[in-house]
Amino acid sequence: MRNVLLILTHRYSFASHLPFTKKYNELILKTGLKVIYVNNPQDIMPNINKYKNELYGIAIYEQRIYDTYLYDNNLHIIDVFNLLQDLKKQGVKIFPDLDDQYFYDTKKYYKKMQHHHKELNMPNSKAIVFKKFNPDNYQLYIDKVFKKVYRLFKKGIFKIIIKKGFTYEQLGVVLLELNDNDNMEEIKNKLIKKLDRLEYIEDWKTNKMIPITELERGIERVIIVQPYNEIVADRTKEYRCFFIDGKFVNFFAFGAKWTKDGFIRYPNKCYEIDNKIHEHVFQMAKKTFDNFIMKYAKTKPPIIRIDISYMEKDYDDSIMIDNKYYRFYVNEIEIQPTFYVNLPLVCKGVNMSTTYYQDKLARALVNNISGSK
Repeated sequence: MRNVLLILTHRYSFASHLPFTKKYNELILKTGLKVIYVNNPQDIMPNINKYKNELYGIAIYEQRIYDTYLYDNNLHIIDVFNLLQDLKKQGVKIFPDLDDQYFYDTKKYYKKMQHHHKELNMPNSKAIVFKKFNPDNYQLYIDKVFKKVYRLFKKGIFKIIIKKGFTYEQLGVVLLELNDNDNMEEIKNKLIKKLDRLEYIEDWKTNKMIPITELERGIERVIIVQPYNEIVADRTKEYRCFFIDGKFVNFFAFGAKWTKDGFIRYPNKCYEIDNKIHEHVFQMAKKTFDNFIMKYAKTKPPIIRIDISYMEKDYDDSIMIDNKYYRFYVNEIEIQPTFYVNLPLVCKGVNMSTTYYQDKLARALVNNISGSK
């Protein structure tokens, strides 16, 4: 009988003091499934092997299929993906849907936006897909990225952001700074140094930088090349919009980050209907969910995060707000987002409780699992 549910939890959102955790545990036990919490990613493979014939499903929260360096040092990303695909073919449920995870974790979705939903895309932003990434052909990889970079350079764009799919520990983004008198060789040399930076991650167990190039052999590696937007450097100018069960939660999150001054937590802020920027951020986020996410999703995601930002420039589709041009765009989409349920919610200067949203999130995640039975 397949009645075992493995839940790969994250120590952040499943911390025992959160109302979310209490409600989730309460609801998941009512499903009748035998729940095994896997708190250490290295324990996921032994548990898969142990319960292989009893597995009903595997829920992966806030970890990714590409955290293979945490699962098993001998596994490539494609190995883990294929293993989960094989389990799926045998009737094991993967939450969120495995194909949807791959679509967003690789950042392949960016290519879809670029070609079919340009109104969501950042102007002058391009995605390059390397199918079955092969480190042995690394020079070809450099050359293709260079072509996109050089096109921006010829347009007079000298500060360029380069993003990579399968980002680890927030290390998947680099800033390439060029001079207007750089020649092609100088640009390529600067680019190579930046691309090299994307080939390393910080092992949270040892705090050492380890290479991931070989880890990604065989996957679809996606590189995004886009102009640097100085506005996004301000964390409060990137609006993280959560949709639970397809509905906007009516607040924006801004997350947390390490700075030279320490760890900064940014409060969640309520959506203010009389705030024009809030209004346009919400409209773009909802349009993205309705017309993009649901168009390509294998299953309706119980939770998804759409990050919206803007450029203060005059494009053909820019919007005028208070005598200033704004071009809103989708910066990122995450299907396994950090939930930020432990950050305060502020509505017009007043601290509000997030218990309601934590309860709603717990119900959506458990309903996603129980509804698949």
